[in-house]
Amino acid sequence: MTDAIESGLSLTDALEQRENGTLDDYLEFYSAGMKSDAAVDATETLDAMPEDASTVERYLAIAEMPLSERDKDAALSAIMSDSAYEKYQAARSKGIDTYEYVAFLRAISDFSGDGKQQRVWDYINSLPLSTAQKDQLHYAAGYKESSLAKTPWH
Repeated sequence: MTDAIESGLSLTDALEQRENGTLDDYLEFYSAGMKSDAAVDATETLDAMPEDASTVERYLAIAEMPLSERDKDAALSAIMSDSAYEKYQAARSKGIDTYEYVAFLRAISDFSGDGKQQRVWDYINSLPLSTAQKDQLHYAAGYKESSLAKTPWH
């Protein structure tokens, strides 16, 4: 509780977060580098989601929030696995913004079965991105460098 108050959270808000069972989430967001008010907003946004929300839906909820890219990055670092966050950071380093990246993950999560790879490639190719950015999404989708030459943008 002391950590929450030291972070700038009022005693009333800290008690409410504790009662709702979201104080640990708030502290995780704050510890990841979010400002106190942004950490509260992110905590409330995720808490309001259905319990069966997918991981990607949780990422999308953060990406759609009116937060700075810095705060979105911090929030995602708190909720993504290390490997997912590394892929996200690689995409960000190529100039892909948070919403574009997470929307991509959401779109390809619907693809399955025969022809999935081609549908993913067609989707990537339809995006208004540079070749380097498309390559990064190719990697984020789990494909290897050896298959890049087969993609429609190469």
